[in-house]
Amino acid sequence: MTVLTPARRAWLDRALLGAAVAVPLLTAMAALGVDGRDGKVFLALYTAPCFLAFFLWLRLRLRDPGAHGRGPLAMDLAAVAASALRVTGPAVPWSGHMVFYVYSALTTRSLPYRLLVLALAGSATWFKLAVWNDARSWGLGLVLGLFLAARRTVLHRERSSGDDVR
Repeated sequence: MTVLTPARRAWLDRALLGAAVAVPLLTAMAALGVDGRDGKVFLALYTAPCFLAFFLWLRLRLRDPGAHGRGPLAMDLAAVAASALRVTGPAVPWSGHMVFYVYSALTTRSLPYRLLVLALAGSATWFKLAVWNDARSWGLGLVLGLFLAARRTVLHRERSSGDDVR
């Protein structure tokens, strides 16, 4: 794994914080150009907040690189990939938002971040269950997020106890 110099780490930290602000704002601004209320709401209130959570989560992960071995990092990658795959359409049956919110809440130590993601998971739950009547993708996302978080926890404990032979 590449070790970043303190100057590069500080630059990356600032860049990720900037992205956590800029990308959701740009997404919300893009919603203004979408025809129809549903599209505007989807981009501004459902999609944009997920970008905020993602960049803040990535920033937290990079602030503590020594705490993560290859196995836990592979689970991080799997969770992000599973979440991002949902944009391919209904062929992916789980909610990418729920996968990411559940996974990141359960694998991050920061209480403010966990509270943010809890609120965002509540919002995603409202959209999925009350607005779109989509309990299936919501439930599958919840279960997949729990599974990936549990697997990461096991891998992290193995690494911490010296059982990690990878």
